[in-house]
Amino acid sequence: MSRLTSVFALLLLAFALASAPSVQAQSPDYDWGDNDWGDWGDWGDFDDFVDNQEDPSDYDSDVDMDFEPDEIIALNLSRAGIKAARALGFRVQERQYLRTLNFTMARLRPPARMNSRTALARLRQADPKGFYDRNTIYSLAGQDSVAPCEGVRCYGQTLIGWGDTGCGVKTRVGIVDSALDTGNPALAGQKILYKRLHKSQPSTEEIEHGTAVAALLVGAPDSGFPGLMPEAELVAADVFSRDRNGNLLTDAARLATGLDWVASQKPSVINISITGPDGGVLRTSIRRLVRSGIAVVAAAGNLGPKAPAQYPAAYPEVTAVTAVDRQLQVYNKANRGDYVALAAPGVGIWTTGLKGVGVFREGTSFAAPFATAALALLKTREPKLQPASLLTLLKQQARDLGPPGNDPTFGWGLVQSGQCRS
Repeated sequence: MSRLTSVFALLLLAFALASAPSVQAQSPDYDWGDNDWGDWGDWGDFDDFVDNQEDPSDYDSDVDMDFEPDEIIALNLSRAGIKAARALGFRVQERQYLRTLNFTMARLRPPARMNSRTALARLRQADPKGFYDRNTIYSLAGQDSVAPCEGVRCYGQTLIGWGDTGCGVKTRVGIVDSALDTGNPALAGQKILYKRLHKSQPSTEEIEHGTAVAALLVGAPDSGFPGLMPEAELVAADVFSRDRNGNLLTDAARLATGLDWVASQKPSVINISITGPDGGVLRTSIRRLVRSGIAVVAAAGNLGPKAPAQYPAAYPEVTAVTAVDRQLQVYNKANRGDYVALAAPGVGIWTTGLKGVGVFREGTSFAAPFATAALALLKTREPKLQPASLLTLLKQQARDLGPPGNDPTFGWGLVQSGQCRS
């Protein structure tokens, strides 16, 4: 072929391309009524959504990330995805088409008692072609996390009728628990009298539990983790240590010693987020505390509905507290039994972790402080009442849950504070 012929052929090709009709990108048809949001192929390449280095489902539990609990985000949810989600018990809370980004987004609520890790895994298994993720929370760059609790982070306070930034009651409460980090941003500067009853250095696990319980009660209002009673004085005894096998344990003698020291500081209520078997030393200690006028609140236990009663919660002199979630469903691991007196928020409870990092906690350990605060408030209003009478008042104020009246799952119902406000 001559050079002139080649040039002529190229000119003809360029003309043909320029004359071809242009193709405009079309937005997909979106049928709100039929919930047909299209398949992945209808929306183009979405590999840029996926972080191939880290999968959110790799996290062990709901406390490892800062995100909205009880919520999963789905992008471009297909008809098959909707069907699979509904079959698993999920509900579509909200859906919208983001036109500029060219994808649909839906908020899915898992069924009761299903944490977000399990929810995410089941959705991905049921609909492997779909995109599902947790609704992660972000903050302004460079801004300290000092906002008072808000939204889902303070649902517990809302459920019991408490102020978002705590109740300004000046009283003294006690806890017998594990180690405290008094330098944690939630506790720094608060009125805390603390004693560790073991010479060893506390482990991370010890510090996390005790600090979280303390922060729920007296966390500083401007720390991002406002306690229920930030103006109260806290007396805290750390009675735990590691055994030879590395297990975190305490014993009856150390418990009695811790209770004795806390009681010597004359708190109105003592919170015990500890469970175990019945024992003569513990039983005697609890009875003498209550006879002296100090109310005792204890976690009902997290061994499941068929587990035996846990102590000190099961002693008749003690206010035993179970845990419920935002939908007032009982915590799936909570103990049941006639000894359960009251229910309180204890699933997805926002509090401080190590070094002031926010975490969501669950369990009856984190429900007990709500009842402790409510009893302490009653004591300030009725200082002459003995613990049994205070508990009677708290039962009368409770919001009935489950079958009418007292029952082994919720006791007398959800703790109510009597409209405490800061």
